[in-house]
Amino acid sequence: MWLCATHARLVDRDEVTYTIPMLEQWRAFTEHKASLRHTLGREIEFDLRSPIGVSLAEHSIEIKALSSENEEIGEAFLHCGVHQVWGDKLAKAVRDLSIEVARDAFQHGRASSFSMSIEPKRIVLKDDGQAFRYEDVLAQVRKSGGAAALQRIRDRYSDHLVLSPMHTGQGNELIIGLIHSIDDIPVVTNCFHTPTRQEIYNCGLSIPPLPQCDKNLFITPTTCLI
Repeated sequence: MWLCATHARLVDRDEVTYTIPMLEQWRAFTEHKASLRHTLGREIEFDLRSPIGVSLAEHSIEIKALSSENEEIGEAFLHCGVHQVWGDKLAKAVRDLSIEVARDAFQHGRASSFSMSIEPKRIVLKDDGQAFRYEDVLAQVRKSGGAAALQRIRDRYSDHLVLSPMHTGQGNELIIGLIHSIDDIPVVTNCFHTPTRQEIYNCGLSIPPLPQCDKNLFITPTTCLI
């Protein structure tokens, strides 16, 4: 993959930040976009409603104190292709929400550590602070920052984006996953239940307890007649 002299040296000298999977993701996305441009004769901008078959590059960061969270989280989103694959508007909203979750973990949850893992189809936020409901930020009368980002996500993207919060013995976890079909749900979260057709026909649903999950997804068989 050809880069300018400045960025080629930067990438070659920082193997921790610029990993092989990350560079492979850059190349796959660029080649796919170039192929579409050649076929259609125009530039293509992707968003969450136009899946392109290119996954996010995997990368993790850990923050021990508030100081450079904006830069660290923002750079991770750029390097892992979130803006390109998920679309710029959604990426910015999720980025702002992630920054707000990090700040709340330290400022209100007394956390000593916050981590963000970007995976092929989801982003996982973790902290070791006190139990916190991310939706509490919506209680703000004048919403800004993370609260405004969360409101945008709920208003515009709830049909494709899953927010799956969990409380574990070690702290809080928020999974932000992009889904285009029912098959994507088990990939992005464990907070779901799929009943059998017999349960639905007999009206005898037996939902297993998932006490660590704030919200559970209920997936019904697509071929059932209710």
